[in-house]
Amino acid sequence: MVRSLLRSAIRVALVATPGCNAIFGIHEGTAAPEGPAADPETVVVPAAGDTFHFDLDGLSATATLTHAFAIDRHEVTVGRFKAWVESGRDLPCDGAACSLDPGGPYELVMTWDPLWNDSAVDVDPFSPLGGCTCPVPYSPTSYNRGDPELPMTCVRWHHAAAFCASEGKRLPTEVEWQYVATGHGDGRVYPFAWSGEPFTCDLVTYLGSGDGCGFPVPVGSAPGDVSRDGLVDLGGSVFEWVWDVDAPFVDGTTDYAGPAPSGDPAQPRVRRGGAFISPADDWRLRTDSREAYDAVYYYSDAGFRCARTILP
Repeated sequence: MVRSLLRSAIRVALVATPGCNAIFGIHEGTAAPEGPAADPETVVVPAAGDTFHFDLDGLSATATLTHAFAIDRHEVTVGRFKAWVESGRDLPCDGAACSLDPGGPYELVMTWDPLWNDSAVDVDPFSPLGGCTCPVPYSPTSYNRGDPELPMTCVRWHHAAAFCASEGKRLPTEVEWQYVATGHGDGRVYPFAWSGEPFTCDLVTYLGSGDGCGFPVPVGSAPGDVSRDGLVDLGGSVFEWVWDVDAPFVDGTTDYAGPAPSGDPAQPRVRRGGAFISPADDWRLRTDSREAYDAVYYYSDAGFRCARTILP
């Protein structure tokens, strides 16, 4: 227990409360590191030691991140995912138990469980044994159909975790996602710099009038949906799997190091952000909302992006 607290990635204090494409570039003031984080499609977030405030699920929270991290600028595309499938669909550590954040703040709690292997191997939800829940009349996108620049959907949480590991990355934690979505806690209600004007498809890929914003559309099709750090589509496009299990924040003060992995493949996992099925008044478009779904199911409105701890 003591060791776990010493390795805590984030310290969080919670108090109940009433009631087209983005320009590429590293976050202002940061230098591009060497190695995987130097990828121009990856954004470096120099969060180490930064304290930020946010509201989530009716609670007011304060968190201090102890580490910097890199996170994908775009949601994982059909093309990226298809390349993984066609290369053999490698599982983390050859399907053995291992840390997905070696040497990082989540080293002890973010581990691959061999019980997840079977769930990560099946990658065709359109096979007779599969089944991707599709919000009719919208078309899902998957590795075996669609433009390679479309956001990948119809993936289990286990597919997302295994794919990120294949790139030397991991899924972002919920609090890392929250940090970039809220502009480091600057009070924004939406992940993009929304100032009160009506929603448009240039602002966010959402469910507008008629057929909405014409989903499926390539990632970055809403040039206004750009976060402070330069991430696109945090607000709309597709919901995004994050690492966390469905363990709601509670009142009081707690040490947060990311929830421990569960051996139950069906353990609900959290999804963040809005999606193409979200109307303008959908609470899921906001930065103070969260929801969890069974990890073994496919969803045509959910995708993911990857992250990576930047070690000192």
